[in-house]
Parts: sequence; C-alpha cells; structure tokens
Amino acid sequence: MKNFLVILISVFFITGSAFSQIGGYALNFDGNDYVNCGSSSNLNPSTALSIEMWVNLTDTVRNQKLLSKFGWGSTSSGFILGAVDGKLYPEIFTNNGSGWVGYSTTCGAIRKNVWTHLAMTWASGGYMYCYVNGAKVDSVATNNSLNTNYTSLCIGQWDGGYYSSGYIDEVRLWHVVRTETEIKTNMYKELNGNETGLKAYYKMSNGSGGTLSDNQTNVAANNGSISGATWKASGCFAGPKNCLDFDGTDDYISLPASFGSAFNSLQHFSFCGWVYQTNLNTDTWGTYFSVYNTNPPYGRVSFHQLQNSSSSGPDDILISISQNATTEYGEAYTTSNVLELNKWIHFAFIYDGTSTGNSNRLKFYVNGREVSLTFPYNIPSSFTSSFDRYYLARHNNPDYFKGGNFDEFSFWNVSLTQSQVREIMMKSLVGNETGLFAYYRFDQKNGTTLFDITANGHNGTLINMDESTAWVTSDAFNTWLGSESNTWSTAKNWSRGSVPVSTDNTGIYKWALGNELSLSGVPTTNHMFFSSTSSPTLNSNFTTNGEFLLNRDLDLNGNTITLGSNGYLNEGSYRVYGTSGAITTTRSLSNISAQNVGGLGATITTSADMGSTTITR
Repeated sequence: MKNFLVILISVFFITGSAFSQIGGYALNFDGNDYVNCGSSSNLNPSTALSIEMWVNLTDTVRNQKLLSKFGWGSTSSGFILGAVDGKLYPEIFTNNGSGWVGYSTTCGAIRKNVWTHLAMTWASGGYMYCYVNGAKVDSVATNNSLNTNYTSLCIGQWDGGYYSSGYIDEVRLWHVVRTETEIKTNMYKELNGNETGLKAYYKMSNGSGGTLSDNQTNVAANNGSISGATWKASGCFAGPKNCLDFDGTDDYISLPASFGSAFNSLQHFSFCGWVYQTNLNTDTWGTYFSVYNTNPPYGRVSFHQLQNSSSSGPDDILISISQNATTEYGEAYTTSNVLELNKWIHFAFIYDGTSTGNSNRLKFYVNGREVSLTFPYNIPSSFTSSFDRYYLARHNNPDYFKGGNFDEFSFWNVSLTQSQVREIMMKSLVGNETGLFAYYRFDQKNGTTLFDITANGHNGTLINMDESTAWVTSDAFNTWLGSESNTWSTAKNWSRGSVPVSTDNTGIYKWALGNELSLSGVPTTNHMFFSSTSSPTLNSNFTTNGEFLLNRDLDLNGNTITLGSNGYLNEGSYRVYGTSGAITTTRSLSNISAQNVGGLGATITTSADMGSTTITR
C-alpha cells in the first residue's frame, strides 16, 4: 500500500549574488533583410583577406549570401561568404580587363537552427582556405589579386538578392590571412578591436535601433545601416558544443608552466568542470587534474577518482592539497559514492586557506549539492611551492583518467560560493570573469591544442590522443536562451538547438534581449537549475529526475513539481512557494534515520518498512 506524507513549510526570502552572463545580441534576417556597411576604401583588400562570422540559419538549402563586397566593370573585384545546400560557399572573383576570373567551393556542413562558426582566408597567388567551427574543411588554389573598384560591403545579401535567413553575429573582416590557430583561439570571445589587420568588426553590440556599429579602432568606423533585420538575443558563444574523449589508457593533456604560476602563494582556489565517466576501475587512481612538483617539498593540488583499497569506506573521490609532503599534507575523501557511469557529473571543489577548520577550508560539490568529506590529514593554509608538472587526466604515477569525456573546465584563484558554482554550472563563461585564470571549453573540432579561452593563454597540448576521434559532441547541459520566444518547446530557444529531454541538464537564465521562460508542456529533465537572473513562469507541471537547484524564489503558480526517484530539492537561501500547487516525490522507504527525503524539508526516522511512500509539500 502507498503511504502519503504532507509537509507544510513556511517561506522566507534571502537575496543572493550571481555572475554576469554571457550573451550579447545578434541580427535576425528573415530572407529579405540586409545591412549596408558602406563602400569605404578601408574595406577593399588587395592581397590578403580573412572573414569570420557566427550564423544560425533557419534555411540551409537555398543559396544565400552572408557577407559580400563586389563591383561591376572591367576593373572590379568581389568576395562573398555564403551558404548553399547546408554547406559553406566562399568566393573570390576579379576582372582584370580581360574577363572575370573566380574561385569558389562548396564545403563543410552547416546545421539548421544551430550556431555555426564560418571563416575563409585568402592570399593573392596563394590559397583560399575554408573553416567550419574552426576546422579547416577545404582549400582552393588561386592566382589572382583583387582590384580596388568595389561597391558597398553588405551583410545578409549580395547584389540585391540571395538574402540570408537566420541570425548573424560577430562579423570580422581582416586584410591579413588569419591562421587556423588564430581563428580557433578567438572564435569564442569578443575582440578588443585593435588587432592587427582588422578592418571591420561587427560584434552586434547595439541591441536596438537602425545602426550597426563597427567596433574596430584601426581605421575610421564603417557603421552599417540596417534594412529590415531585427535585434535578438545571440547565444553564439553558448555551449556546450564539443568535448574531449579520453581512452583511459594513456591519453592526457599537458598544460604549460604558466598554468602553475597561479598556484604559487595560493590561499584561494576553485575548480569546476563536467565529467562523463565510462570506466570506474578501482585498481588504480584515476586523475582529473594534477599540479605538483617533483622535487622537495613535493607539494600538489590534485583531484582523483580514488583507488578504493586506499581507505576502508566506499569513498570514490580524493582531493589532495599539500604544501609539504610530510609536514603540511592535506587530503580529503568523499564519504559516499558520488560517481556514476555514463552520466554527465558536475564537480566543484573550493579551497579557502584563510578559513579555519578542514571542512571550511575545503568544500566539494557534486551537481551543485555539497557532499561531505572526511579529512585524514589537515588541509594547509597556503602555498609557497613552485610547481613543475601540470596535467589534465594524469598524475605522476601516471594514474591516467579511467576513460570518458571532459567538458567546461574552469580554474579560479578565488573561492567561489555554492551559489556561484550553481550559476556557472549550466552555461558557458565569458572568459573574463573575476578570478578566472584558465577556462577550457573543449569546443574544438580538431587539432592537438586545447585552448584556454581567457586572455592568459594557458593552452594545453593533447598527448597520445588521436585528434580525429578525440573531439566528440557534448550534451553536458542545455541553456535557455529565449532568443525566439518564451516557449519551452521551441528548439531555437535553447543553446543546443534542441528542446531538453529527460536526460538533459537544464539551466534557466535571462539573456539580454532574450525572453523569460514560460514553462509548459509538462517536461521532464535531469538536473534543473533556475538562475538568479531569471524570472520564469510555471504554466504546467514538470518533473526533475536529478538535482533541482534554485538561485531564486520560484512560484509554483498552482502547478506540481515532481522529483523523480533520484530527484533532490536544493533551495539554499531560496524557496519554492505559492498559494497553491505542490512539490512531491514518491520513494520506497524502510528503516531510515533522520533522512530528509528528496530535500523536501521533513526529517523522517522510522524503523518500519513504509513501502512506496509519497511525500508532498
């Protein structure tokens, strides 16, 4: 028989803080819109050209021109970056007085309703190279130079036709050849505007009005006049897109010496990241990251899957923070199993050397919820060590990561709060957040370099990894953008270009120009987070199978939130409330002691076998 428990809990309100969020604006082209950026000679290349932009196309079949500059006549030239049949279509053409000569190709793949980075480069007498999402997809030999007789630079059309359909953001025009490394290094972040060779930069910073500002400072600005296109929330930098797959045998990332400098005289440190583990081999340690020195005093900061034989309990995570291997040696273990196979798990550990007591100096969070630790050794209060080894997915022994995926690793020289950890869980970072000293998005398509998105440039190197198979698609989380509407079921409103399903980790934020979420359709997700930046409206019931995380108060609005068999309510300083509605879970309960079932607030102790019990607040 099923039992029922009803809990009544009072509501109180406490405000909290949050990081500013990534976002910005884009222009939406409906198939008959364009931007005219003028015909300044500053925009006319002659011997070198690079074009970069982000697009989110609603039509990938027909021939459309995304950026063009051209001229007609016996001494005219032109260049086009376009798309046709779901592929990139770049073109260079010139008329030297003896007729038109052109070079073009159709290459790569552009997915409909998904943000895609496109780039082309060209050098006179050399090659035209083509890139999709930072990966080189084609090259074309050319032998022409470009004349200076051009008309206007246009975004969204060519010669009064071939109009674009979809969003365009971060348009960059260069009169130098950008290398593949330069493209990959900067594709996920805004430019300063004074970079060498940059002649036009439209980062869509206006957000309103009929003018598109040119954000470069190298030459006179070439602002655009908007015809029909409308401002929308962008999301071009929002992720995740890709991640790295480790074979569990000998794959790892070597980080530069500059990475270790942030640990010298360390008193505050935070690590956050997503891990998808495919092997829980307990014969040896498995390492997520490790920074240490090979000489006395052998200090280290490292994070591992624990070899279970090292302790008497079911511990499966080890955090080591040591100033000296013998006199100031600190370790902590989890006191319950937190690792699961074939699921994305978000880890965060926070070190605060200025606090007293082990449990204050070191905190550990799994999917946004604090997990208790045991401390066989005291956690030291600071570091003066100089480190000489810096790895992801290995330690000195070498103790490689056991196999699976890494995504969204961020390293900080500040001690993040639990609220801040939750704010950054389900979204990509800007890369310039206070205290952030290294940030690895893992969003590349190829190559043996793992790029640090911050200005610090702590780039890593893939070791023993096959780049053709190591870069794989990530589904670590799905972020609400609200760029199209307030409707949950609209794919374009989500960072992954797809509506969340029951296995998705879902973050609800408010983006600049984005719509607030109106939740409907009785959805089911895995972990669910409501940011302090958001003000969603619940218009239907929904189910969360994992952690239900709040950084804001949430009005039930008469609806029922169901926590699945592993669901847990994490309110912190905030509350689920309402004049009607409920939050509920059904569990099998037997002989439990002081258990806060589902985090609903009632601590239950009973020696009885209660069977299937529904608890409703």
